[in-house]
Amino acid sequence: MTAQEITALRFTLSVNGYTPLPLFGKSPPIYGKNNTARGLADWQLLRNVNRSQCEMWKRLWPDAENTGILTRDTPAFDADILNEEAAIAVENFIRERFEERGYFLPRIGKAPKRAIPFRTDVPFNKITVNLTRAGYEGLGEKIEFLADGQQIVVDGIHPDTGKPYSWPLGDPANIKHEDLPYISADEAQQLVNDVVELLNRDFGYVRAADRPKRAKGNSQFVNEQIANEEDWRIIINAILKGEKLHDNIRDLAAKYVASGMGKGAAVNSLRALMELSAAPRDDRYQDRFDEIPRAVETAFNKGFAPEEEDEEEEQQTTTPPPPPPGAGAQTQSGSQPGLGPQPGPQPGTPPPPPPPGAGPQPGPQPGPQPGPTPRQPRFKLHAFDTITLSTEPDYLVKGILPRTGLAIFWGPPKCGKSFKVFDLSMHIALGWKYRGRKVRQGPVVYCAVEGGHGFRKRIEAWRLHHVARFHGPVPFWLIDVPIDLIKDHRTLIADIRAQTGGVTPVAVVIDTLNRSLNGSESDDEDMAKYMRAADAIRAAFNCVTPIVHHCGIAGTRPRGHTSLSGACDAQSAVVKDESNGNVTLTVEYMKDDDAGTVVISELKVVQVGIDDDRDPITSCVCIPAKGAAGATSATGTTKPGKKLSPLQVAALRSLTDCLADMGKVPPASNHIPSGVPCVTLDDWRGYLIKHSVINPKGGYREQFRRLHVALNNAGKIGIWNDLVWTT
Repeated sequence: MTAQEITALRFTLSVNGYTPLPLFGKSPPIYGKNNTARGLADWQLLRNVNRSQCEMWKRLWPDAENTGILTRDTPAFDADILNEEAAIAVENFIRERFEERGYFLPRIGKAPKRAIPFRTDVPFNKITVNLTRAGYEGLGEKIEFLADGQQIVVDGIHPDTGKPYSWPLGDPANIKHEDLPYISADEAQQLVNDVVELLNRDFGYVRAADRPKRAKGNSQFVNEQIANEEDWRIIINAILKGEKLHDNIRDLAAKYVASGMGKGAAVNSLRALMELSAAPRDDRYQDRFDEIPRAVETAFNKGFAPEEEDEEEEQQTTTPPPPPPGAGAQTQSGSQPGLGPQPGPQPGTPPPPPPPGAGPQPGPQPGPQPGPTPRQPRFKLHAFDTITLSTEPDYLVKGILPRTGLAIFWGPPKCGKSFKVFDLSMHIALGWKYRGRKVRQGPVVYCAVEGGHGFRKRIEAWRLHHVARFHGPVPFWLIDVPIDLIKDHRTLIADIRAQTGGVTPVAVVIDTLNRSLNGSESDDEDMAKYMRAADAIRAAFNCVTPIVHHCGIAGTRPRGHTSLSGACDAQSAVVKDESNGNVTLTVEYMKDDDAGTVVISELKVVQVGIDDDRDPITSCVCIPAKGAAGATSATGTTKPGKKLSPLQVAALRSLTDCLADMGKVPPASNHIPSGVPCVTLDDWRGYLIKHSVINPKGGYREQFRRLHVALNNAGKIGIWNDLVWTT
């Protein structure tokens, strides 16, 4: 490809929803390692790459002919498996599980290894399981999910094979990010666990021994000496076997530094181990050997062992070349984003003293003592010329709910405002579009301070009504006990952090203001304290805090002191039309966005069970109002619902025929309506092929996926596991 074609590809990837970056082989630009221009600093933080950036990369790094994408929002399953049969089995296993959710795009670099990209709205950390098998030890085989902080190559030449990376079933330049299969952190971990189990059961793979972790007891590490000694042994043995040379050289260099060993001695020791290593003497071995001085230098500069990083997705601290004459001095805070700091003499960092009882140490070589650390300003100034427009979406629900801030949903009693906010919250938790509007998925904590006991019925009704659309755990948590927000907000924040397993909520809902305020809604001091408490929750999680509130007697504004409306970032009114039961939400105010969005719903009664008196237990769910798509624009124009295409009508008719011929009523379940006949997805697909609705020779799996997703989203069918029925 020409330089212009590479630039066009990178911009196309950005337009398709990915975050591209230039690569030398598998690595981003690193000054002194793969180029003499400069490094691409903070590449993990890139977002919304524009055409100008792509053009700049072409000028700065014309030899960076490979292109990668960040795996922060595009996590990639990476099967570093050298057994071809096992690698193919892994690919087929993942395809069967996820191909119905979106485009399944395996990437082949050095066969039989392969990577498969997914999409997520909640970035998670990398998952790694090291593997081994009898007779093939030391090959460094592993299963990984590359995620936040890593990248994968999508285009270019593989440095080992000298051949292009290939995408047999399509590539990100032609498939949009939103069309990839969605995966959450929990699903990613479960997939890794299941694949490891498959490899163990069918191909004899076992988990390789992990490096020991220190165990804590009585606030102290009780096995520190044993764990440390074992860790040294594992790292050195791994280098001698030629395993994970990049990681192990880096970590052993850090250990040498921490023990007080000098730079020269550390470099010589590592080189000696490499010369004794059983690793094949190829280009990769030579690269690792040549990197030893830099690994030691980095360890000295950091003063501690860095976090484990992947060979392909590493980030190294390097010093770029001097600025051109006359450019003037620049500090790091004033450097150009993505280009790294300008160099200057950096003070050396003396190595830490050896641990107690470590015995005689090799003679350390202390560097120059650092000068006093300059005070970091609390209030940082941003120069006019450095202020740039961010195109990152700033909403949770576009046009209705901002990504952060305080949001008020107010209305008269019994108007359905809690049902409305709960329905909105569930769409956020699951990442579903809300009445055709884009949604950013994330965990939700819902504080049902008013009517907490009855709220469980609402959740069950929602689960029964929507159960065909989701599988697996839902990142939604309910709190149904009394809360005094002014007094309890610090405890509430701590309890949320303690019970969500490290997951940060994107929304913490307070329902209602009145029941969570120990004071007067009309008192300015009480309301000021309340708003500060709500804002503390917002600040703690960098989230939005929706608050459900009642209206005043006149019904024209939220009840209580006017400071409430002045402090919020969004405000929506909810009213119920008693003539037809429709519940209308109108966005009255939204900071930095247009107001006027209207969403019209109705409350559908759902039976959720039978009580001990044999009477039905019911609740309600919000659904789009009949005769309207449920949403209007700020101008009041109703958005018409989409009609089924002729192909979708034919697919639905084929399902009706299939149910008439083969349908069976499954056992009673909370997931499928009682007494409704079902068929399997495979049976229905067979009917579609039989009646020529889909072409068996033209990517029939993808044709089928698009049809059943569209019909499911249109509410024409229901799906649970492998069963399907008409609604």
